[in-house]
Amino acid sequence: MANLSLKENHIINETRKVMEAMGIKRMPSRSDIEMITHSSSLTNLISKNGGFFYFADKMNLELKNSATKEVIKYENKCIDYLSGLGLNAEPTPVKFPYDILVNKTTKIDVKISNGYKFDKSFWYTFNLESDIPRCDIFVFYCVLEKNIYKTLIIPSNILAGIRQLSVGKTSMYDVYINKWDYIVEHNKAINKIFFPLKQK
Repeated sequence: MANLSLKENHIINETRKVMEAMGIKRMPSRSDIEMITHSSSLTNLISKNGGFFYFADKMNLELKNSATKEVIKYENKCIDYLSGLGLNAEPTPVKFPYDILVNKTTKIDVKISNGYKFDKSFWYTFNLESDIPRCDIFVFYCVLEKNIYKTLIIPSNILAGIRQLSVGKTSMYDVYINKWDYIVEHNKAINKIFFPLKQK
């Protein structure tokens, strides 16, 4: 693990302490770290300096086993990005109808597609599961050859009545590429309506 910064070495050393405390040989999850340290300091450092998958790779560690490992990978990418924006983003239990809760108010559902090719056509398809959205905002990761080709941040009301979303490499939905500010503004609006005293 050559060419690491002092901050990265600190993160790795602190992560190893959590692993030793838990008696595990995998990369500890966000909840694992916060349970052991009773703090979000280390998880915030991880999020702002590459993310959990970055450090799992640096430390040559496996992530927590799961049949939905790829989904969890992108949920964590989303959490890391939102944390970098200064938001408190946390994963929800598996059976929740959405994946991430932001600042205790904004519900995010994360979807991933690696794309489909037929003849000369190529498109991404996302199963929304219900035509009545159960989140506030969708985050769609369009992945091409293991890299994120584009990320669409779409308010759920835009997709009401749609059970399956299909987009091409270029699409009418491209106006929503990287619209992370929608999540920030939604959270501000909810707080202004329901928690007006906090705004003063």
